[in-house]
Amino acid sequence: EGGRFMLDVYARHPLVRSGRASQTRNAVEDARTALASVVRLKIQNERTRLSAADRGEAPTDDGSKARLDAEQTKAVAAFKKLRASAEREIDDGTQELLDKSIGTTSDEMRELLTPMLGAGNADRVVRAAGRGIFRSSRERSEVPWNTDHSIAEQLLLAPGMDHEAFHLAARAVGAKDDDPLVEQIWDRHQARVDALMVRQREQMRALEAKSSEAANRATEDPTAFERSLGEYLQSLLAADGERRQADDETFREVAIAIGLSEDDARFVLARAVSASRRASLPWQRFRQAWLLGPLWESDADPISAALMLDNEVERNAALVLLTAHAERLKTSADEARRVGLEALRDFLLFGVRAKRDGKDGSPESFRNAPEVRGIVTRVHQAGKARRQSQRDAIASIAVMDQALGERLTAAWLNATFPQFFAEGRARRDAADLADAGSPATASDAASAVLDGGIDRWKIVDQDMIRRLTEWQDARRETPAPSDGAELVTAAATDPELAALRTLRDENAWRLLRMAASAQGQAPDARMRNDDGAGAVPRPATWAP
Repeated sequence: EGGRFMLDVYARHPLVRSGRASQTRNAVEDARTALASVVRLKIQNERTRLSAADRGEAPTDDGSKARLDAEQTKAVAAFKKLRASAEREIDDGTQELLDKSIGTTSDEMRELLTPMLGAGNADRVVRAAGRGIFRSSRERSEVPWNTDHSIAEQLLLAPGMDHEAFHLAARAVGAKDDDPLVEQIWDRHQARVDALMVRQREQMRALEAKSSEAANRATEDPTAFERSLGEYLQSLLAADGERRQADDETFREVAIAIGLSEDDARFVLARAVSASRRASLPWQRFRQAWLLGPLWESDADPISAALMLDNEVERNAALVLLTAHAERLKTSADEARRVGLEALRDFLLFGVRAKRDGKDGSPESFRNAPEVRGIVTRVHQAGKARRQSQRDAIASIAVMDQALGERLTAAWLNATFPQFFAEGRARRDAADLADAGSPATASDAASAVLDGGIDRWKIVDQDMIRRLTEWQDARRETPAPSDGAELVTAAATDPELAALRTLRDENAWRLLRMAASAQGQAPDARMRNDDGAGAVPRPATWAP
């Protein structure tokens, strides 16, 4: 995918198209030919393997692997030649831009390519790119590592309130986004938190030194080591509480600035937003889905989603209804964060004792130990309680406005199961098409066909979202997928999830084909290269 994207960018570059970068143009053609040969051989080898499997025969080595290795070597050399030619003839930062394409979203890459290729060419190149090139705009990025912090701090300390969360919390109490006084309060908050973190880090380093000294004597006095480690981990929980108090102090300053009483009902909305932000620890960084999966599956905030609504009438109406649920949302978020941190603390201490007793193995190998089962149960209960509070809050809005409730449910699912929507582009393209509606230049007949297709897509999509949320709530033992590869594995062993993936793609493909046909285009004109373009759909049930 990255190679095709690179070829498309250089092929549409003005210097290449005009002939002024002739060596690069020739290198593009050579690389395209080499890449096509590799793809053809891979397809041929896979067909041979599948045919042999159908006949019940073992795969044989007929030299195809050696031929594939040779073609891949030629392709690598062709791309190296292309890079060298481009560096000589095109000196506008195009190659540097391509090197960082994986870390950008499609919209960001489109904006970066526009000055070099033009708006039309940039859009065509980005739309034709494979789904693995860009980061999904809906994907939540993890908190970056900070070399000034210890590993325990990186993993166990909740993130502080960022600028976006601060503005949402301030908006919840009635402050304006462009109020300069509110921005001054944010500056004071940052200074207060920075000073607090410096003091906390000094305390933690002292405890780290004490724990390290006890670790050196762990064989002689294991109890002292466990006690010092427990004190250090408990200090992280206390530090998290101090940061929460700093957030509350900031909200009080905002309330004073706009003349709002602390007992105002809107004040609890701001605290709920802050609690949700603090509960968004990088749980997936631990790679222990069997233990922490319920926490990232409940990592969402309906209040923040409502505060980001563009329509002021809808936003205010939703906030009025959410006020009744704000305290429960805040409490469940605080409880999920606390239970998660305590679970990690208790599990780490359990691991230290297990190693002392001569028991060694992966973390998951201890999941059936009685003490660990208790930890897992507490985490699952906290995650379930938080999800239920979020579901009830959104349901109260759906009673008033079903369409708004459906939008918030979709946003909730995007936050708690982003891997499902980051996989492939068909559903996102269909959603963009549905939001845009029929083009103004379409005929009456084409508009009628397309409007009917959009309505049908929305009905099926909402049904899929409802079924997917029920699937999340109903599971017990199956770990929550934390990335795309785990999602594919889970779907291979879970027929219901496999059927939902098929429903997602087939529903989107149907709308994209209908939109293309309604405008006189080929049925697959709107299909991405990686979305099948009329291929046989995946089976809805799994067979071993």
